[in-house]
Amino acid sequence: MRKDALALLIGVTGIQFAPCLPPLPAAGVAAALILAPFLWRTRFRAVVFLALGLIYALANAQQTLSHGLPAGREPLDVQATVEIVSLVDRREFSSGFDAKILSIDPHLDIRRIRVNWYRAPASLRAAQRWSMGLKLRSPRGFRNPGGFDAESLWGRAGIDALATVSSRSTPRLTAVPGWAPVLRSREYLSRVLAGWAAGSPSAGVITGLAVGDTHGVAPELWSVFRSTGITHLMAISGSHVGMFGVFAAFAARMLWRVTQRRGTQQGCARLCVLAAMCASFCYALLAGFSIPSQRTALMIAVVGLGRLRARILAPSRSLSLALIAVLLLDPAAPLQPGFWLSFATVAWIFALSSGAAPAPGWMQALRLQMGVSLIVLPITLYCFAQTSLIAPLVNVIAIPLAGLILVPLIIIAAAMAPLLPDVGQWIVQHLAAALDHAWPLLRAAGELPFAQWWTPGLPLPVAVVGAGAAIALCLLPAWQWRCIAAAALLSVFWWRAPALQRQEFDFVILDAGDALVTVLLTAQSTLVYYRGAGGVMQADVGATVLLPYLRYAGREHVDLLVLSHVDAGYASGLDSLFREMRVAQTIGGGDSQAPCLAGQRFDRDGVAVRVLAPRAALTQDQDASCMLWIGNSRTSVLVPGDATQAAEAQRVAAGTAWPASLVIVPARGSHHSSSPGFVVAVRPRWAVVAAAHLNRFAYPRAEVVARWQAAGAQVRQVSQEGAMVLRSRADGSASLLPGERLTNRRYWTAK
Repeated sequence: MRKDALALLIGVTGIQFAPCLPPLPAAGVAAALILAPFLWRTRFRAVVFLALGLIYALANAQQTLSHGLPAGREPLDVQATVEIVSLVDRREFSSGFDAKILSIDPHLDIRRIRVNWYRAPASLRAAQRWSMGLKLRSPRGFRNPGGFDAESLWGRAGIDALATVSSRSTPRLTAVPGWAPVLRSREYLSRVLAGWAAGSPSAGVITGLAVGDTHGVAPELWSVFRSTGITHLMAISGSHVGMFGVFAAFAARMLWRVTQRRGTQQGCARLCVLAAMCASFCYALLAGFSIPSQRTALMIAVVGLGRLRARILAPSRSLSLALIAVLLLDPAAPLQPGFWLSFATVAWIFALSSGAAPAPGWMQALRLQMGVSLIVLPITLYCFAQTSLIAPLVNVIAIPLAGLILVPLIIIAAAMAPLLPDVGQWIVQHLAAALDHAWPLLRAAGELPFAQWWTPGLPLPVAVVGAGAAIALCLLPAWQWRCIAAAALLSVFWWRAPALQRQEFDFVILDAGDALVTVLLTAQSTLVYYRGAGGVMQADVGATVLLPYLRYAGREHVDLLVLSHVDAGYASGLDSLFREMRVAQTIGGGDSQAPCLAGQRFDRDGVAVRVLAPRAALTQDQDASCMLWIGNSRTSVLVPGDATQAAEAQRVAAGTAWPASLVIVPARGSHHSSSPGFVVAVRPRWAVVAAAHLNRFAYPRAEVVARWQAAGAQVRQVSQEGAMVLRSRADGSASLLPGERLTNRRYWTAK
């Protein structure tokens, strides 16, 4: 069974990480179905599972890609009737939710959409049905090195399109609510528990542990969880589901003893098994049926069914059956880091427990915790480029507290909501107060020297070697081999990409929609040029785009941050950057003490950085945006800001429109910029447009693109290719590499 589960996993994973989908010929399916009965009871049965994994995952992926908007018809305005099928994510200016399409244009093949509703009514609830006008576009996210792949998340959730509620129509709530008892229960409990803990920073943690709703957890708390290694405890994890099943079995045993004076022991055991199975499954559903909760509920079900049939299954067999069930339920599960962390953790606990010598309970718990920390270390470094070195010690205390005290009390409070709300409110308020006192202690622990370790851009082969070294370190008996394994594991910690030399640089244009985010990396320094998208509803680009890339690149601080505009709408969106990373110097921007003025120089490691404009103090006018020239003796970059054609003409006349190898097309390719004289003066080899995909102004304009092309420039768009890197090396070579969307392609990017 273990070989069969692994073979199925290999087949499914091979499809999920493929850059494109291979064809699914009917002959191959027919051959597999014909050979399966003959190979089933032989040593080649694993081959059958491998083929089934490939075919099943391929068919599922093709089915997912078969739905969506027609090519060339987006953005598309439609009138639709939808049903909300997720919890509502309420933000300051808007609300987001997943919706199932009930009625729409019959020519559109769309099943499920993700909706963003600006100024949504406070009465918005899960399972409601609305008739509304929608603006649809394909599910397309940012593609940056080290960044979050939103397209993968939308693909796993079955999202066929992204939608914005049209301001031209009046949404109407239909009279018939949807039948969704689990979802409506989750929404009710989330709303009640959040109301009881209103005003507390721990409100989001309580709703997360109760029903898996972590929308209310503040970014500052997520930073604390990452630095201390307890992120897995802040949502319903497998250990919580398992502990809830144990409590249910214990309650069933107590009930049996009270009501059955002459009952048989076998009947009591059956009741406990059924109680554990039902309770764990219900709790997993209440959590949104995440991968860890699925795994635990399925394992409890497998073991329970075996017990009911008077069969005791080996732990590895129950884990293998749970793995097969999870892959059949969700073939895209291997795309989630939580899938690998969940199953690797449990498998490792079984492996360490099976051959462990008798020892006191606390020693066994400590040994298991240290072993689990070692095995998940390469996985976390590969997936997140970060790990917490104090996590083993923190989890020794946090796991028992969360599993034995925190989660049971939250569940009791949730159960009291419809029965004794005053009791539930008293429990939640005291829990929130206790958690509020705990966060400063955890924050202080996370700020200790070497509390976190970053290993940027860890290649998969290095992570595999690290995983093998961790296994060998825990299982090999000879101390000599353990020393070799420890050395191999330490090499994972100190892995670094080849360093830049003096006068070399990487100039990175990140994919950030209508915002412009560029990063200059030299041998020892980091310079960031930032122009926000504008508007008061701008997202935190620092958290979604800039910070992940800087950590992926191995940079621990920013030496110089250049803000292009005084306007607060163009300078906002970097809250997370200032909160989590040291910024040595900032110029430009409305709140900056140092304005951006022509003549400033910031040379770094043999790479020149010049401010060419403006010559006067910054104003709200976009003509006064910062203009940078970056270069060495061979390669140069011009970041001209958002100046209009009139200001460009002044800069050409003043001689500040310097030639460059690469230019960022001004103002996202607006017809107000890129004047003919400016284009001729710059004479770039590459002209890069940083504008959102299908933006409302249709940037870049065709005449602007033609103008740059006529000057001999190769025009490339970040929205089409993802993040790009201009690489200048000491041998004189300079190349603009293909974008992240092209180099790290996945099959769902074609959707």
